Amino acid sequence: MTLVYFPLILVVLGRVGMATGCPSHERCICNVHDMSMACEKLESITWTELVRQIPGYVETVRIIGSTFDAELSNRVNFVRPKPNVDIPLKVNVHSLDIVGSSLANLDETAFQMMPNLKEVHLVDAGLNTQVLSYLSFLKLVEVVNLSHNKLEEFPYGLLQSWPLTRELNLSHNRITNFDFHVSSKSSSVKLLDLSYNHISFLHPDSFENGTSLLELNLQSNHLKYLHPMIAEDLGQSVVIHLGNNPWACHCGLEWLVKVLSSQKQSNVAFADPNLIRCASPPDLQSRSLVNISVNQLRCEQPDFVSYPTHQTLRFMESKLLECNVSGYPTPSVYWLTPHGPIVHPDHKYWVPSHVASSPDYVHFSGRPSYFHAAIEAQSNGSLLFEDFRYYFDGQYTCIAINPAGSVDYSLNVTIFVSLPNTITMSLMWGFSSSGCFFLICMIIGGILHCRRRRDGFDLSQYYPELTITFPDDYYDSYCDQSDESYYCDQSPLQSYKPSPYRSPKKCVTPAEGMDLDRGWPQTGANIRETLESVRARLRQNMEKQVDKMKSQAQHVKQTSHRYMKNMKSSTGRTMKTLRHTSSQYVHKMREGMVLGVEQVKNHVQSMKELCGTGHMSHTISTISVSTDIDSNQKKAVVKSITYV
Repeated sequence: MTLVYFPLILVVLGRVGMATGCPSHERCICNVHDMSMACEKLESITWTELVRQIPGYVETVRIIGSTFDAELSNRVNFVRPKPNVDIPLKVNVHSLDIVGSSLANLDETAFQMMPNLKEVHLVDAGLNTQVLSYLSFLKLVEVVNLSHNKLEEFPYGLLQSWPLTRELNLSHNRITNFDFHVSSKSSSVKLLDLSYNHISFLHPDSFENGTSLLELNLQSNHLKYLHPMIAEDLGQSVVIHLGNNPWACHCGLEWLVKVLSSQKQSNVAFADPNLIRCASPPDLQSRSLVNISVNQLRCEQPDFVSYPTHQTLRFMESKLLECNVSGYPTPSVYWLTPHGPIVHPDHKYWVPSHVASSPDYVHFSGRPSYFHAAIEAQSNGSLLFEDFRYYFDGQYTCIAINPAGSVDYSLNVTIFVSLPNTITMSLMWGFSSSGCFFLICMIIGGILHCRRRRDGFDLSQYYPELTITFPDDYYDSYCDQSDESYYCDQSPLQSYKPSPYRSPKKCVTPAEGMDLDRGWPQTGANIRETLESVRARLRQNMEKQVDKMKSQAQHVKQTSHRYMKNMKSSTGRTMKTLRHTSSQYVHKMREGMVLGVEQVKNHVQSMKELCGTGHMSHTISTISVSTDIDSNQKKAVVKSITYV
């Protein structure tokens, strides 16, 4: 059963008065008898404004060739209203038909205004993925028609939001995927129309969870093959439309030929079997599968045209691994990688079901993650490495499969990191990190400098000064000796002025000076004590440094001694090995020379016996050179042997 929409021809008689409660538009007509409202070519109006003007008795709304403006909240970028807040509700509207209009400006409250909709026909309405998501608010909808909307994908998970939906029409779109298995078990859809789309592959497990389908329309798509598991998983008495698809007639469709020719029982029934025709090979082109025998379906097992080779790639290198295969039908090629299987979407016809759900690429997941790196399956079966990393190192297997069989080949892909690249990367990271720290310090220092200048601090270098003032009536020198025989005229510190405390014959001792006055002598004693403590600390630090240097020198000496000892031992063993090897070589050469001379003797004796006695003679000269390894002196010995 296919949903067909008959266009509505509106006859505009004039503006409908307020008595009917119809919207104040010349292009809208309301009918009280069939409780409907029809509008044509509406402009300069929002969806909310139109819904507010729908009379309360209307159950069916039909809109043709209209364009709705964006909501005011969207135009001025206000916050959108919350659901069910200040929006008009039309609970009596059960059917909504919109044809040849533009619904791109609808917001999420559009279908919340009609929560009791049971039939929704949005045909050629300029739908997009965002507007489709707004349909999830329709919990009571039973019939959904979304044909002629140029949809490239449909969110099949939306079926879980429609528990009562019986019919879903997605015909005349551009849908390429068929993921009905995502929600097939929880869906109540009886009729699914996917005709006139771009579907080229059906997953073998599309209906493994069971389904309530009674009719599936897949005619006029790009199907070349249908897996037998699909027919087995469908329920009893299911009708499938498969006509007008470019079927590739080979041994993989043997089960379908047997079902169509009544040679095999099946759960499903195929509508219009005469429309299921071959597009390839050329000898079966345009022939119906009903009129083809199983013997005419041929296959060739996959075979490698060229084998991929083991690869050693450099860090960040890009490489293409080719896996060229032949066979009929064209084999599907997928790769087993260290991170799971990957397969291109064009190669999912013959692969196992668990591989058909695999992606066509593996991205690099590591640090630094902002570097793009990936391995990606190509449409020709090759494998592309982009910016190779350690993450991709491992074994890779190319597998080619078709209905006649499969072949595989494994290879290892390793990484080679050269020392210059490693050093370059290390230096680059080191300089960049140090440069960042230097820049941060410069910025912080500049900010602090400007702040101190602003606060009036003097930023010039400051050197502390020590000033000592001596009173005029104090003596400016005293003796550091306690000996009574020590006189002041022998002291290097002379008094510039006579002091009443100065003795004419001897210097005042520190103790006496301290008894006379508690000021300056005490200061001198403190200075001397400070100097002595500083001198002691310096002496102690120097002793520690000297001890440390001695220990380091001793460690270096011991290390050097061990190194020289090991090197001497290693050199001795090496020389001993060389001497032994050389002597063996010389001995073997001598034995070879002796053996050669003996062989020459035997040959000459044989010739003599053969030719008899005569004047034939042979002289053989040999030169042997011997070298003394210890003294490196060469000695040559010449030996001549004459045979007659």
